[in-house]
Amino acid sequence: MLKVLRENTNNKRVGLSNQIFNDYRNFSGYEVILYSILKRHAEGLNSSQIEEKITCKATGKHCMSKNTRNKHLNALKRKGYIEIIKQNRRTGSEYFYKFKKTGTFGLGFTILTNGSINGSVDGRISPTELKIYLLLNKFCNDGIAFPSLNTLSKETGICRQAISIHIKALTKADYLKRYYSYNEKGSKSRIYELLV
Repeated sequence: MLKVLRENTNNKRVGLSNQIFNDYRNFSGYEVILYSILKRHAEGLNSSQIEEKITCKATGKHCMSKNTRNKHLNALKRKGYIEIIKQNRRTGSEYFYKFKKTGTFGLGFTILTNGSINGSVDGRISPTELKIYLLLNKFCNDGIAFPSLNTLSKETGICRQAISIHIKALTKADYLKRYYSYNEKGSKSRIYELLV
């Protein structure tokens, strides 16, 4: 099921183009964090501002190292999702990063709340768990999603066992609830209720 929405302008949510799911296996959780942060700051951010945005306010810890941040920002640039304006050493200016507006090619948007993004920055969930949570949002209808572990594994490139571990962590962090449903033949299916 493909959720097609108009981009939400509410500042509590970020509408991410469903175009990213065409290459989602090659998206890391760190790229989801950086992509989302730059999307919600469409005016662009310099290196210091990005560092501030990926820092937990309570602990002062970064959710990724400088090398990891730069590696994934460069990957987003190569994929065509952001622009990087290089620093000018003579003037002392920093690198500047800007979200690159692209069309959805009729695929719509998947909404990710700032709370879920901030939770990955604060360490409540891991970057990989945010990636899985975003994918669950794609399959979501009225707060409920029911993709199989095989589907989640295929879309993310993460093995089923690891998906299951990350789902348990998301449940423990109160990002989602899991239920089981049985059809008339007795087949069991998982249902996820997204909470954040």
